[in-house]
Amino acid sequence: MTQAEFVRHFGIPLRTETHWETGDRQPPEYVVNMIKKILLYEKGYTPEEIGQE
Repeated sequence: MTQAEFVRHFGIPLRTETHWETGDRQPPEYVVNMIKKILLYEKGYTPEEIGQE
């Protein structure tokens, strides 16, 4: 997924993602966890399976 696709897909501002990528800022842990869960759900995992991680 490109940077542009990533920010569009998750609705994250490009500047925010750029700060994360360059290490200027760290994304909050809850955001990282939500992104992981969304990606797992899109790959076909059930909410029950995702909740067990």
